[in-house]
Amino acid sequence: MNPHPKRVVKSIDFVSDLQTASYCVISAVVAKTDPSRPKTKSIPLNQPKREFKGKIGIVVNSAETGKPIKDATIQTSVDTKGVYIVAKTVATDDKGKAEFRYWKEETSYVALQVSAPGYLPAYKSLRREIPLNASFAPRKGRRVGSTVVDDAGNPMAGMSVVM
Repeated sequence: MNPHPKRVVKSIDFVSDLQTASYCVISAVVAKTDPSRPKTKSIPLNQPKREFKGKIGIVVNSAETGKPIKDATIQTSVDTKGVYIVAKTVATDDKGKAEFRYWKEETSYVALQVSAPGYLPAYKSLRREIPLNASFAPRKGRRVGSTVVDDAGNPMAGMSVVM
């Protein structure tokens, strides 16, 4: 129910707090409505059952010490049935291990991006024969960022900084 029925809806934002997000809008109706009108029943999606039989065991250890990195975040994405999908984010346990499950029969590509505080991001692209295991050894480092501004102090779009 629109809490402001007299206002015109100009845009809709999809927001995810503290998580990477992937969304797919199935339906949205923005129109004048009668609050007493019965709600329309939803129609179930006609899709095959997804069985996530594919499994990748992930290990993340420090490149410098070889010790496990706890709570490393692994952002995952897949190409399933020719559609690129941002998938579930997983995190490593005390032993630097995590597991990612995917729809094996329909997936042709898996991308993994590991990040942990104090370490540089690490990436892997897995195509065709997707392995059962993936290991990462991120190096210690810091991300450095900057904003290019004009003479008035306004951020400039489309600029890049090379160091």
